[in-house]
Amino acid sequence: MNEHHLIRGARVVVQLALVMSAAAAGASLVPFELLRSIADALAPDGDAATVDRSLHAALVAYARATAIAAVVIVAPLLAGQPAIARRFPKRGAEYAPVLAWTLVFAAVLAAVNLSYLDREVLDESTYVIMGSHVLDGHLPYLELFALKPPGIYLALAAVMSVFGENVLAVRFFGVVCLLVAAVSGYAIAVRRTTPLVAGASMAIFCALTAVPEFQGMPTQYLTLAAIMPACWLLVARRDRLWAAFLIGFLLSVATLTRTNIGFVALAVGLFFLWRYAAPRADVPRPAMFVYALGGAVPLAPLLLAYWLADGLEILMLAVLGIPLHYATSQLGIPGALLQHVDNWLAFVREMPYIFLPATLFIGSGLAGPALCRVRPSLCGNGGLLLLVLGAVSMSILNGQAFAGHLLQVLPLTMLLAGMGFATLLRRRAATTLLLGLYVALVGASLVRSGASAFGEAAPARSSLAAIRDAAAAISADRCCGELVYAPHEHLVYW
Repeated sequence: MNEHHLIRGARVVVQLALVMSAAAAGASLVPFELLRSIADALAPDGDAATVDRSLHAALVAYARATAIAAVVIVAPLLAGQPAIARRFPKRGAEYAPVLAWTLVFAAVLAAVNLSYLDREVLDESTYVIMGSHVLDGHLPYLELFALKPPGIYLALAAVMSVFGENVLAVRFFGVVCLLVAAVSGYAIAVRRTTPLVAGASMAIFCALTAVPEFQGMPTQYLTLAAIMPACWLLVARRDRLWAAFLIGFLLSVATLTRTNIGFVALAVGLFFLWRYAAPRADVPRPAMFVYALGGAVPLAPLLLAYWLADGLEILMLAVLGIPLHYATSQLGIPGALLQHVDNWLAFVREMPYIFLPATLFIGSGLAGPALCRVRPSLCGNGGLLLLVLGAVSMSILNGQAFAGHLLQVLPLTMLLAGMGFATLLRRRAATTLLLGLYVALVGASLVRSGASAFGEAAPARSSLAAIRDAAAAISADRCCGELVYAPHEHLVYW
């Protein structure tokens, strides 16, 4: 890898982005009267140009979003510059890129989620209702039933007990879960490549969450927040018994959130079994038993609670019976694979400015070792990550191939692509391509989301608000305390 070209290219990007940020900030200060007079002056034949206040508000919102996006994008690039790093103490210089990239991940995820804050998501509404039911002191399924394992309901109940029963608390929970997944992916990738490549890879993952199909999916968010730290422990600390315990605990939590993640727990368990049968220095022999013990910790109190409530049978139905029947009654693996390819192509058509560069990054990164004639190692950390990715892929190929399920494979795919892309950076063109893809993808996601999340443009009214207004208007014409039921999709509001 030619780090000199990477540092110099990053410096150029920083300079251009700061100029753009200043220009965009200046443009956001242009008053409506001045903009209208400029448009009239530029109109052909002296005709008055059509510039209304809504257009001016939109332009201001996008200008401010662009200014913010440019600053966010350059923060980690500045932290990685040697001239900047030398100004910090030795310890500070080591952690500056980590902090800078974490702020980028958080900014992108927050902007994306805030831009969808006024939109209702059906599955999310169900999870919130079940979480509120748990918060009232009830076990899932015994009085209210929904087709998901209990992990997400218990997690949302815990979140709402602290932050209140509101959509903002649930979306904040999602941002934190995805942030944990991104930081864990960065920690894995930075072991094999530079902070810039590792950070850019996971920043691109965060940018891809801008697609509507990836919103309002707390089961997927919690699953990723458990799987990605487990992967870091697997590649960085698998020689410690406590790590085996935590890996088992995290994968058990993930399985209790999405049953199909049992494929991942089984695959990792087989790895520990292999190390038990053929011991090596990287894994202590008792790790298999400690892994199983960690997996039992979330499961044991849950089984005890349902046993005491005489609800073990319905718990087994919810966690195993219904998911297995659902999976076997849907598309087979070939059909699901073709459907997911079609889902990705639909993303490309819907957001070409984000998903076309992302496809180029993934393709280049995964093909990087072959293009540079570097033999990829299927042993050690690379093989373990491929094992987990294969198990996660198998989990989304069993059952209905909804587009949102692709989110489960994105973090591991992006970090493996980033590690592969690092082999291409011996060439100057690859350095330019990496920086260009990072700026284009993260910038497009921030500007698109920030125009509504950070700008002053009036947010669109949600369908729920309109339903409540209609119900209130009808209720005003009623008497004697008659109830007005307002149905929307599969929920009823009144």
